[in-house]
Amino acid sequence: MSYIVLARKYRPTVFGEVVAQDHVTRTLVNALTADRISHSYLFSGPRGVGKTTTARLLARAVNCTGGGGADPCNQCDNCRAILAGNSLDVLEIDGASNRGIDEIRDLRERVGYAPGTCRYKVYIIDEVHMLTAEAFNALLKTLEEPPSHVIFMFATTAPHKVPPTILSRCQRFDFKAVPTADITGQLERVCKAEDIEIGREVLEMVARKAEGAMRDALSLADQVIAFCDGDYTVERAAQVLGMLDTGLLLELSDLITAGDTLGAMEFADKLVAGGVDLEEFYSELARHYRNLIVFRLGVKDPAALDIPGSRQDDYRRCAEKFELDDLVRSLQLILQFEEIFKFSGQQKISLELLLVRLTMLEKSVNISDLLARLGDAAPAAPGKPVENQLKKKQRGRN
Repeated sequence: MSYIVLARKYRPTVFGEVVAQDHVTRTLVNALTADRISHSYLFSGPRGVGKTTTARLLARAVNCTGGGGADPCNQCDNCRAILAGNSLDVLEIDGASNRGIDEIRDLRERVGYAPGTCRYKVYIIDEVHMLTAEAFNALLKTLEEPPSHVIFMFATTAPHKVPPTILSRCQRFDFKAVPTADITGQLERVCKAEDIEIGREVLEMVARKAEGAMRDALSLADQVIAFCDGDYTVERAAQVLGMLDTGLLLELSDLITAGDTLGAMEFADKLVAGGVDLEEFYSELARHYRNLIVFRLGVKDPAALDIPGSRQDDYRRCAEKFELDDLVRSLQLILQFEEIFKFSGQQKISLELLLVRLTMLEKSVNISDLLARLGDAAPAAPGKPVENQLKKKQRGRN
């Protein structure tokens, strides 16, 4: 195969290219510069955020003979061998398929041998939490006092499954999910390097679908490029990504503010006829109301929300149609339906019931507006001002 997928082609080759993990890369660069290299590292965090990539970077950096600072030169014999996966001194082990005590005993026997061409012998164990308890126990003593020429690097998505005795012997680095804005920026750089013109709104959609995983975003971008074949529209990207058009959620909001119960029922029919995944729609609906609440509170940086940039003004206008209390009660109702919806054998009927409840939800009364309109038109009961009566009615409704 001559084609290299984007996730592999644009894998970081220096620490500065690792996206949104500055707290990790800066520490490692400073340690390399000061020659304060630990004998064991644990990289934890969600999938696709650069854990194994950083381990490979560090393995090249400690063995690089190019002398180009903390970053590996990627040109010397050691760097090229490690990049190609041919180095006998840098061994990458899959913890899921080599999880038993026999594999770890074999590793312990090999640890004593000096590296052949590199300065350090590096063992990278991916998904280390998959090792058995016996394997961890066999590794413990070696990990505590390894030979001076050995470095262990562990990567895991479940650090809570790693025994505390192992954690205490490692320098731990917690990787974070990559923000949508950072993923979008990286996708723009990749598309520019590939000479592919894709609109920012489409790339934002890909970034949101990736849910914080840079690797997933690049894989999804490959799919969009292959499917759209030059016609990179939001509609076509949504089709291949299986994502919901934001316009549908805004349309539903208009039906809810108008109290159009029949329209909401017909909206559910339209979703089913269009082949929309109802579970995906439910999740997007909850996220939609959360975004409306944030806008109603007066968000100062709408770009931080997971919505297309072109839809920010539409969201702001939509949020202004609701009272904040109504949005909060609506989101509470949506979340209350979560268990009913997920375990229901009739998801469409469950969704219809939810939409009906949303359209029939009693609207909040703005006391100040009512007082301004009523003025002195409605006489108050003796000893009970109009404002107190209205507040009592409002508490009864809630």
